[in-house]
Amino acid sequence: DGLSRQKVAELAPKAQEAERVRLRGRAGAVNLTEELKKLAVGRAYAVKMEFVKHDVAKDKIRILNPRENDLLDGGAPRASINRSVDVTFDMPNTQSPSAKDKEGV
Repeated sequence: DGLSRQKVAELAPKAQEAERVRLRGRAGAVNLTEELKKLAVGRAYAVKMEFVKHDVAKDKIRILNPRENDLLDGGAPRASINRSVDVTFDMPNTQSPSAKDKEGV
């Protein structure tokens, strides 16, 4: 959607500097069926293509296998990550010894 595209546009400069960009889609469920896994991967792929539109090199973007959503203490899925894509940047070692940044789209 428009908000997600805006977030990707904001993250694009950081993604351009990164050595690698890792994307992991989520699908709004604790137990992932094959259909939900495909949905989560599709979300990650859509974010990848949006980064490519912002001149991020396609070959440095990796799509990771989806994970089941985390649960709150009461056993309900965390709503904030139900339908999202986790974005992790591996930054060049020259910036800091621990050069990983994680964002969400």
